[in-house]
Amino acid sequence: MKILFLIGNGFDLNLGLKTSYKDFYKFYIEVESPNSVVETFKKELSENIDNWADLEMCLGQYTDRFKDDEDDKFVLLLDDIQDKLAEYLESVNTDVVISNEIIESMGKDLFFLDRHLSEKNKKILNSFKARFNSTNYSANIISFNYTNSFEKIFSYKNTSLPINKRSYQGYAYQNTINRVIHIHGTTEDNMILGVNDVSQIENVSFKTNKKIIRSLVKPELNKNTETLRDFDVEELIKQSDIICIYGMSLGQTDNFWWHAIAEQLKLSKKLLIIYTRASDIVKRRAYKSIDIQEKVKDRILSTIEVKDDEKEEILNKIIVSLNSKMFSTDN
Repeated sequence: MKILFLIGNGFDLNLGLKTSYKDFYKFYIEVESPNSVVETFKKELSENIDNWADLEMCLGQYTDRFKDDEDDKFVLLLDDIQDKLAEYLESVNTDVVISNEIIESMGKDLFFLDRHLSEKNKKILNSFKARFNSTNYSANIISFNYTNSFEKIFSYKNTSLPINKRSYQGYAYQNTINRVIHIHGTTEDNMILGVNDVSQIENVSFKTNKKIIRSLVKPELNKNTETLRDFDVEELIKQSDIICIYGMSLGQTDNFWWHAIAEQLKLSKKLLIIYTRASDIVKRRAYKSIDIQEKVKDRILSTIEVKDDEKEEILNKIIVSLNSKMFSTDN
C-alpha cells in the first residue's frame, strides 16, 4: 500500500520550533533594511501585523502598493523577505532533541494510521485497506516546509529507509519511507514563496508581468526550477492509495495541490485523511466537531467542479481527524 503525507508548518511547530510567520516578523522588523522599499514595507507590517497571518496571500495583495512600472522594486522586496526568512529559519532549525521512544512512536504514526482516529473512522480506514493487508507499506513525504526537521528526526538520507514492520496472519511486512520532497524547496535550494495563481495578485498590471509571474506564482516558480519536483508530486498523488494532510491550513496559495488531490478523489478509489487543529471543542457538544469536519471537507471540494451525484461519494472518501496526537512529542 502506498501512503502519501503532505506535511506543513504544523509539523515544525509541534516539535517546538518557532517557525510561524509571526515569529519571523519579530525578527524581520528588527533587521536593518537595505533600502526604502523594504523599510516602508516593514512599517506597514509592524503597524498591521495581525493582518499578515498569511504572508504569501498578503504579498499578493501588497502588490497594489506599487506602480505599474515598479516591478523591479517589488521583486527587490520579495528577495529580501525570502533571504531573511531563510536566515531566520536556519537559526531556529537547530537539532531537535527527541528520545528514541518518541521517534519510534512517530514512525508508527506514518503507517499505523488508525492510531489517531475515532472508532467510526477506524472502521472506514480498516475496510479500505483490507485489500492491502498482505502487502508491504511505503510512505512518501511531501514537505511544504523549508526546514529539514523531518529528515533529521528519522535520519533520512535521500534513500529508501525501513522504519518498522507490521504483521498479518503470521507474516511480517516491511514499512518503508521512500522519498521526501520539498515542494517549495529549502532554505538553501530553490526556495519558493508566493501565491497560487495570478488571480491572487492585486496589482492588475502585475497579473500579466512576466517578471512578477516568474518570481511570485508558485506553479510557475516550480516549473522554472527545472527539478521536475512538481511533476513528481503530481504523480505521487495519482499513484498513492491513502493521502494524509498534516499541519496544513489548506490555504488558498496552495490551491493547486488541493485541486490535484480532489480530482483524484473524484476519479479513483483513494482515501484522504486530514489531521487538523480546532480550538474550543467541547466534548459534550459533538455537533461542533461535525461542523468543523464538514467545513474542512467542503474546502477540498471547493477546488473542483462536482456534480450533485458525485459529491456524496467524494465526501465518503475524506476522513477529518481533529486535535489528534499525531506526531506528538509528549511521552
